[in-house]
Amino acid sequence: ELCCVAWAAASLSGRSGKELCTAAVAVAACRRFLTFECRQLAALCWAHAHLATRAPALHEAVARAREFGMRELAAVAWCAAPLQEEGVLASLRGPCIERAALEDLTPLASRGPVTASEASLPWLQLGWSFSAAQQLSSTLSGALEWPLRQLGRALDSLPATTGTHAVDAASLQATTGSALSPRVVLRCPGMAVVHKPPDWEVDTAASAGSGPSAPTLKISHFLRQVFDAARAPVVHCRQLDYGLLHRLDTPSSGLLLVALRYEALFALRWQRDTFAIGRDYVVLCHGHVPADLSKIDAPLGSTGARSEVRKGGRVALTHCDVAGHFLAAPQGLRPAPVSLLRMRPRTGRQHQIRAHLRYLGHPVVCDGRYAPDCFGDDRRWCPRNFIHRWRLTFHDLRGGAREAREPLPRDLREALARLSPRDPASAAVARELAGAAGGDSEGHRPPAPRCRAEGLCKGSEGKK
Repeated sequence: ELCCVAWAAASLSGRSGKELCTAAVAVAACRRFLTFECRQLAALCWAHAHLATRAPALHEAVARAREFGMRELAAVAWCAAPLQEEGVLASLRGPCIERAALEDLTPLASRGPVTASEASLPWLQLGWSFSAAQQLSSTLSGALEWPLRQLGRALDSLPATTGTHAVDAASLQATTGSALSPRVVLRCPGMAVVHKPPDWEVDTAASAGSGPSAPTLKISHFLRQVFDAARAPVVHCRQLDYGLLHRLDTPSSGLLLVALRYEALFALRWQRDTFAIGRDYVVLCHGHVPADLSKIDAPLGSTGARSEVRKGGRVALTHCDVAGHFLAAPQGLRPAPVSLLRMRPRTGRQHQIRAHLRYLGHPVVCDGRYAPDCFGDDRRWCPRNFIHRWRLTFHDLRGGAREAREPLPRDLREALARLSPRDPASAAVARELAGAAGGDSEGHRPPAPRCRAEGLCKGSEGKK
């Protein structure tokens, strides 16, 4: 009952939830954690992690870790990572390796890909927790990833599975008839990288059935048109998010990583949750951002359709590099300072870049949701929000490093050309980006992140 109280408290936001959870723990301490079952201890730890409060139950959980299953171990590790309980994670490493060796996930393949996907979550959560705390050893990584890869292979060996989601003829017509259509940028066994133009929605299982006002242009329609269900079953399964590994806001453009088959799906999810996928953006924002800004580390909470920096929110970390300072001077308006940034989110929160820059007082140019006061003036010289994901880095099924690039689209290049650089370095960056027109995706790119850029994310912390 006390665990149920703590669980319910975790669903409450703000002070009331924390107070209720603290009261439940105080009563639990009086009754001693020793009487708790494994699942109850794990649930109590989960509630504390969700509320970002200290968890007295952690140390009792560690003492009994060898009694835990994978779900309980994942809950305890997920609690320890953001609280920086490194000793707890170090003590969990051995029990996790031992338990993983006893588990065989391959029989789950016969129950279908959706059930198999749900069963993989504790393994991915463990990978995230240890990686976020910089304690994911090669031994533990192999122990956790290998069963997932085996499960994927078992699914790939089965006949065509159910769970596909048909696309209607009208949707296909909308896909093929649009002026700016997505295209496949890179293919390797079981995986693909697709370029998303602006105004296309990265739809997932969570966004399904969002109503008649939802965008007609959906990436899932394109994927199911291009990739045959027999060779790419994952992109035909709504419950698996059509194989999409990350979202990208509808007004934005850039590269998307897609799993086509099941082994690739689990391999890429593992890379995503252990911070092994690099996502690089070019962003134009308001104001002159200080040249020495290297990261934005501020927790984010969701308020429906928006995210905002909030105490007790989920950890959100974005690495950045200031590429240049400019002035925007549309006819009839006072010149306004803007900054060009290279950004690499460590975590993947909703609207993370947009919310972080708004928090700093430098909202993204032409962002009607996070900078409505500037939106009308911005539209006079920039057609949409200035965010473009230009590069993705990941590993294929053989462990080989892969990279895909996409130059700045023409509409954003034209907007950039309307700006006045404030110094020679900014002018040089603008010329390089303006020259990145045409050609294939490997031929042109924004200037590589200086400094802190390329290997910035290694060793950084985040919270899932």
